[in-house]
Amino acid sequence: MGEPAHHRPRRARLPATAALRRLRHARAGRRRRRGRGRQVAGEAGGGRRGAATARRAPARRWRSGRAGRGAPRAQDAARRLGSRVEIVADEWANGLADIEAFCAADAVHHVQVKTPDLGSLANTVEAIRTCRRYGVGAFVGGSCVETDVSARATTHVAMATVATALLAKPGMGVDEGLVVVGNEVRRVRALDSWLTARTG
Repeated sequence: MGEPAHHRPRRARLPATAALRRLRHARAGRRRRRGRGRQVAGEAGGGRRGAATARRAPARRWRSGRAGRGAPRAQDAARRLGSRVEIVADEWANGLADIEAFCAADAVHHVQVKTPDLGSLANTVEAIRTCRRYGVGAFVGGSCVETDVSARATTHVAMATVATALLAKPGMGVDEGLVVVGNEVRRVRALDSWLTARTG
């Protein structure tokens, strides 16, 4: 009597260690094949130099506090290329030392000044002044979960220090941030006009 139609032969089960070993070998083989392909493409594009270019490591990120060490002069490079793209330091410019390093290295056009990371408002003021001293733009940021009081306070700081831009905050939407920050800007300007008219 033959086997039932639904019967299928069982697959041999591998122990976990053997399965992992086989997977590692397969991945290593794929990496070797990719490396050989890059080398062939490099040799076709110019011999040893082309191969070195093909195997070049990805661009190194600037580490926190190390922007001044070997950072490219982005503004000069952009001018030479005729590019209008402007570079903003964001994730790696958290503290005063980081902001100073990016500005001193002439590595960026603007810095995202993170008010929560800097701590006190005095540090935010110092960060914006540092940017202005080096001719770098300062974007005054914040947090989606901050209060309207902190958003209004940093609005005063941004206006007093003549920051390049002020982010609408708090919240993840549009209306609430624009209303809180926009109303405070109008309030400050109205008060300034009233005081100027009164004092002559």
